[in-house]
Amino acid sequence: MDIQANQDVFILIILFGILALVFFRGRRKRKAEPYRIAYIGHSETADNAGEAFRTTFGDMLPDDPVGAVLLRVSLMNRSDTPVAPEEFLRPVIVTLPEDSRVLLARAAQSSSSVAPETVAVQTRLNQVEIAPFPMPNRSSMIFNIVVDGPATPYAVDGAFQQQARLEPLE
Repeated sequence: MDIQANQDVFILIILFGILALVFFRGRRKRKAEPYRIAYIGHSETADNAGEAFRTTFGDMLPDDPVGAVLLRVSLMNRSDTPVAPEEFLRPVIVTLPEDSRVLLARAAQSSSSVAPETVAVQTRLNQVEIAPFPMPNRSSMIFNIVVDGPATPYAVDGAFQQQARLEPLE
């Protein structure tokens, strides 16, 4: 009877070993997912904007709000993969309608350790150019833009090594 019990234990050990081998060898290594960079924006006229929205613009508010529009655009890395500045194929460009003029633009708020002050922003007539910057995983950077004239429709263009173009957040 001892021999039979020892054989049963031995068979169980072999079966568990085979199951463990199949389980660990059958597991696929998780590939680094391509990142998903998206954008979303919101605009309101400066004279009709709510107090909470106006407050986010701080010292960027125009002295004469008539005709000015406040636009906030957020760039978001929605993946678990961080994006290095070298992975930007070109700067991100926000283009406003032809009859608009950008008065001020800057990075205003970050949900990561990347300080907004370190992100370079340049303006040209109706465009805002955002230089490449690090985007940690699951992070966002919000840009405040003050516009003279209409702010919509606007377009956001950019490309990355693993993503051909920016997509609006759905």
